[in-house]
This record gives sequence, C-alpha cells and structure tokens, in this order.
Amino acid sequence: MMKQFLPGWHTPDVSPSAAPKAGGESDEVLMERLRQGDVRAFDALFERHADAIHRFLTLRLGDAARAEDLTQETFLSVIRARGRYLVGRSFRQWLYAIASNAARHELRTLRREGARLHQLAVSWPVAASSDAVAERAVREALALLTDAQREVIVLHAYAGMTFAEIAEVLACGCVAVRVRAHRGYRRLRELLGHVEGKR
Repeated sequence: MMKQFLPGWHTPDVSPSAAPKAGGESDEVLMERLRQGDVRAFDALFERHADAIHRFLTLRLGDAARAEDLTQETFLSVIRARGRYLVGRSFRQWLYAIASNAARHELRTLRREGARLHQLAVSWPVAASSDAVAERAVREALALLTDAQREVIVLHAYAGMTFAEIAEVLACGCVAVRVRAHRGYRRLRELLGHVEGKR
C-alpha cells in the first residue's frame, strides 16, 4: 500500500545526511520522533506495521478492500493523535487499539445499513494445514462467533497478543478477555472438530 493518503503531511527540511536512521530503533522511539514532526519515523512505522494491520482488519471485516481503506484511516489517526500518545506505552498495543476501534465503528455502520458479515479473510492461518477446505471451514466458523469473541481470537491467534495485551487494547479486564477467548475457542472446536483453535 502506498502512503498516498497523507495530504498536507510533508517531510521536514532535513538533509539526508542529517536524518536519523530508523532501522534499529524501537517503535516507541520512532513514535517519539513522529511526535516531533519527523515524517521519516512515520514511514518506518508504516512499513513495519501496515501489512499486519491490513490483515487484522481483513479478518475482522471479511472485506480486504474495505480493510485497506481502514488501514489508511488507522495510520491517519496515528498522525492526528500523535500528540495524545503516552510516552512509554507500547506503540503496537496503541496501534491495534486504533484499528480495533475503527473496525468496531465500521461493523456498527454496516449493521445499521442492514449488511451482515458473510465471510472472513482468505488468508486466515490454519496451523499445519494448506487444505483450502479446512481454511474455508475456519473462516465460516469464525463468522458464526459473536463479534466480541472473534475480536479476541483474531488478536490472540493471528496478532499473537497475550490476554493482558488484548485487555489493554480493548480497554477491558483480563478476565473478560479470557472468558471471551475460552467461549470462542470452545465454539470453534465444536464447529470445526478436527481444526484446533490456536491457544
């Protein structure tokens, strides 16, 4: 994805030789640079996380094209909200919180318009299986979960977050996250039988 969605966001007047390198810097250091107006830091964050956010949103929405739009909106929000980023907070958790909020808003909008989620991303990772039938079964089973259960499972199984990290992203208690995950994984096992939810 190209960053063609940043009108008015210009690289500051810094000579290439003077520009700090972003290769080995943490997300949090890059975010602090972004807070100071360094667009190169934003470029590095985008390159690191855009594909993962797009796949996460595709799994949440079941629509890769709309997920791309929301990915762009998510990173626009990073720029707009950069002044509210709390130094020391995990950038990744903050970014996924923004993306999750965007997805929830989009799903509410779709429901108000009478739309329903009929399928999920074509790229759902089924462990140790390249069987297209199994992958389709997982997508269809995910679509039958509640939105809250699906949200937690996608963050846990796909994004690789711990329950504590998910609780931070969703601004809820860790116990609530574990309950949603337990019920969601149990339901997936009932629906899939031979396909185990990633735990």
